[in-house]
Amino acid sequence: DEISLISGFASQAAIAVQNANLFAQIWEKTGQLEKLTSDLLKAHQTKDEFMAAMSHELRTPIQLIIGYAELVLNGILGQLSAEQRESLEIICRQSQSLMKLINDVLTLEKIGANKLTLDVSTATFEEILSHIRSFTDHINSDHRLEIGYKVNEDLPPITTDLLKLEEILQNLIGNAFKFTEQGSIELRVRDLGEEGKFEFAVADSGVGIKRGDLATIFKSFEQGAGAHTGNNTGVGLGLSIVKRYLDLMKGDIRVESQQGIGTTFTFTLPHSI
Repeated sequence: DEISLISGFASQAAIAVQNANLFAQIWEKTGQLEKLTSDLLKAHQTKDEFMAAMSHELRTPIQLIIGYAELVLNGILGQLSAEQRESLEIICRQSQSLMKLINDVLTLEKIGANKLTLDVSTATFEEILSHIRSFTDHINSDHRLEIGYKVNEDLPPITTDLLKLEEILQNLIGNAFKFTEQGSIELRVRDLGEEGKFEFAVADSGVGIKRGDLATIFKSFEQGAGAHTGNNTGVGLGLSIVKRYLDLMKGDIRVESQQGIGTTFTFTLPHSI
């Protein structure tokens, strides 16, 4: 009986020791998790500080560089030689690319933090197209490409986030310019009628996209195989932002492309959101 009693005590003691060991391990892991949480909060704070610096400390000097370079290019400070003009055009072009990259990163940060909101208003397509024409006239100032507009007549007004719509079109048209050395770009707009949607298409006669790249081009930091050749620059954020804007605006997008023939991006938006 005494041996049986002692054996029972021993079994209970063994369980108590195991529980104590488990408790010690849990306490140690809890301490590690607390440290990781603290490190994560510090990293998040550092990221927020960096984004704030990008928003002001980086964009402001770049805007000044672009502004002064354009003043000189316009002859405000005197005539320029051909070599000087070419150098200033490179400065402007690269500064604008850097500014777009910073703006894209800030936009992606807002999307990731669920801070992106819609500013809904109503406009006619005449207003929208006038802004897009100004944009295309600027980037096609050397008349390298033929720009076409195929827009149905008597389109009703659209109620959406107009600034985001213009940014979507600018991203798609800008991409078309990057990958079209010669030929044409066409913007098409039509009313899908009973579906209650407008359909937009940006078609180019550029290099096209490889079939294997079509599935990933809307992901952040993903680019096609030809994205870093010639004058093509960027880090693969433009199409990702387009896709996320359209998700927010209750739209969708698809792409059709053939290498050496061209690419067409087509997206739809409701008449009103």
